[in-house]
Amino acid sequence: MEDRLRLRELRKSLGLTQGEFGKRIGMSDVAISYMESGRTALSNQNLNLICLTFGVNREWLRHGEGEMMNEDALFNEKEKRLLAFFECLSPRAMDMAIEYVEKLVSDEVALHGGVIGRAKDFVSTHRVTVLGKEGGEEKIAFERKITDGTIGPWRIEKQDSPQEQ
Repeated sequence: MEDRLRLRELRKSLGLTQGEFGKRIGMSDVAISYMESGRTALSNQNLNLICLTFGVNREWLRHGEGEMMNEDALFNEKEKRLLAFFECLSPRAMDMAIEYVEKLVSDEVALHGGVIGRAKDFVSTHRVTVLGKEGGEEKIAFERKITDGTIGPWRIEKQDSPQEQ
């Protein structure tokens, strides 16, 4: 597969139009269209810009080798450190940490009128399984969205599981 086709695959996997993709890297939709069609070659400068902006594995984009995304490139040092600590926690402690961070985000929104960091859209989902009457299970999902710094109401979704026989 040619790099121009991998570029298109990347853009589509990110769910971006040519215009949206171009805007993120400071190029026009026409320039992206030309690169994807092969009318313009993917220069090393544009390749590096795309890889840095979207956290893409350079070898994948240029030669099709390895994974599409370079996960390490997506996080700064503070985020990597936080993830390393989080991975050391038990599942119960992870839940407690998530609840604490959600409270911090809620406080930031209340204090500053919006989310300060780069996560402008965030969805928080908690799923709980509760034993119901006669041994049946009831699954409950609690979901709350933060969109453009505004915290939405909790949405509760119940799903009954049939009783095992």
